[in-house]
Amino acid sequence: PDSFSPEAEAILADYAQEVSASESLSPKQLGNGLIVALLKKWGWNKETFYGDPRGQAPGEILGADVAILRQHRQASHGSRSSVAMFGEKYVWSAVNVVSSFLSDRLPGKDDRNGGFEMITNQSNLGSGMPDPLAADRPDVVPEFRHPWNPAGIASTPPLFETRQPDRGIQWLELATWPDPADWFGPDANEPIMLAGFLSTKDHAVGIQIAAWVSCVAVPRTQVHLIERDVGFDPSLWTSSFSVDEIKGHFGGGVYAPLRLAVWAPWVTDGEPEMWHTLSDSGEPVAIPMIPLVTESHWRGTDGETSAQSPTKLLRVAGGIVDCRGTDDVMQFVGRDRIEIAYFQRLNFPDEWRKLNQHLEINRSKFFQALDQQDLVPVWGIRVYRELLPELRTKAFVDQNSYWLVTSEDSGASFRSVLISRVLQGIR
Repeated sequence: PDSFSPEAEAILADYAQEVSASESLSPKQLGNGLIVALLKKWGWNKETFYGDPRGQAPGEILGADVAILRQHRQASHGSRSSVAMFGEKYVWSAVNVVSSFLSDRLPGKDDRNGGFEMITNQSNLGSGMPDPLAADRPDVVPEFRHPWNPAGIASTPPLFETRQPDRGIQWLELATWPDPADWFGPDANEPIMLAGFLSTKDHAVGIQIAAWVSCVAVPRTQVHLIERDVGFDPSLWTSSFSVDEIKGHFGGGVYAPLRLAVWAPWVTDGEPEMWHTLSDSGEPVAIPMIPLVTESHWRGTDGETSAQSPTKLLRVAGGIVDCRGTDDVMQFVGRDRIEIAYFQRLNFPDEWRKLNQHLEINRSKFFQALDQQDLVPVWGIRVYRELLPELRTKAFVDQNSYWLVTSEDSGASFRSVLISRVLQGIR
């Protein structure tokens, strides 16, 4: 850059004096010097790790890094090797330490306004930082679990129509609807679902189904106002406001793997959406609807990817400090490495519309976190049913249903509120 912050100028001058340099150090000189100093401090040395290789000629002394290099292909272009030399591991560790040390003490330059501000976005620390969720990284990868299969999502009514699309239309007219309160259950030993999505098809009947679930927290004394409002005007929810669309996002546009982001105490997410209404006495009030699910994006092993995690409110209260797994299955754990939350995504490559994913969390930790702040969970649920696309040449029929589900007794019971149900189409 053309200029450095006063803090950067000062730290460059201090280190130049420390090493008796005749002129000020450049940022590259300081960074490389600190990294090399750490490598030496941690024990890397040429004699042990490089040795005296002579192309396998007699008398060669093989250092540990050269031995690894001869057996395992090393990564390039800023990637991390699946089996790395000690020197590479030490360099990556030193880069993390130096970056953290400097970002705690120095502001970064904002490209938008040219000013300086403290760094809260990990992606501003520079490119090339290793992705600890890489698929070839040795790790404890949790096993995939059963797909999310909410009770009653696809009932099987008796059908007498034998031709399509009449058979599919009859199913849409006769199939019973689920009670989403049953999806959360009172079993204290089972995790509770925070978010879910599924898209599936029934070719025998001729229909496809999609379902969305997400969760927010609302002050206990105000949740009844939201239920009152949607009872008067369902479109407040179905057209303008929907919990399944309310998700947290890491503040500052953090573009980093969840493993890096979930523990960072300075990262913010879960800014509330406001529900504007009138109190019981007729006074204007804005009810915060606090997201409990964060959507995270980063570059995964196969390109751009995303996943869901509990928001900071739940991560901190639940003691989440790490997550392990791959792009499609992650286990969020505490310091004792015991699972607190779990995310799973199942893709079916043969049918792009067929997908199943869910995020769940330890039930007792979930309600303890909300009870401490006198909050109540509100799940927003949408179930959509329609004819298969190939049957719509002569008819188009679909159904949309929206619910709220709440629990005001810490999970002892759940109550569903049907907001809207519409069957529409052309036959």
